[in-house]
Amino acid sequence: MAEVFCDIMGNELGDGEWYQVTTKSGKFWVPTYVEYVDESKCTGCGLCVKVCVGNCYEMRAVPEREITAVIKGKQKTVTTRKQAVLINPDDCMGDCHCHKICPVDGAAMVCQPKMNCC
Repeated sequence: MAEVFCDIMGNELGDGEWYQVTTKSGKFWVPTYVEYVDESKCTGCGLCVKVCVGNCYEMRAVPEREITAVIKGKQKTVTTRKQAVLINPDDCMGDCHCHKICPVDGAAMVCQPKMNCC
């Protein structure tokens, strides 16, 4: 029986050669890298910018807009004038802290594991 791999978010991965690393304790870990920011969900809170060790994001001013999203289990509408923007995706460490800290359920940061290409 083939070993089942999960990404850092706990999502079970299908068959394939997933890029993985070994932690200091010897456990396998499949990094999950940011692909993009879902602008329709980003409330402009800036938490992703604060926790990202790769400095992948910055906050930018946007025209005032309303975002309706599920935040901590409840549908809410917030008004924002800021937006997280992905500026350095190649510097992502794959720890997915941005996705985990995002207050929007189904976070605004969309992260994916990578296939091992070589």
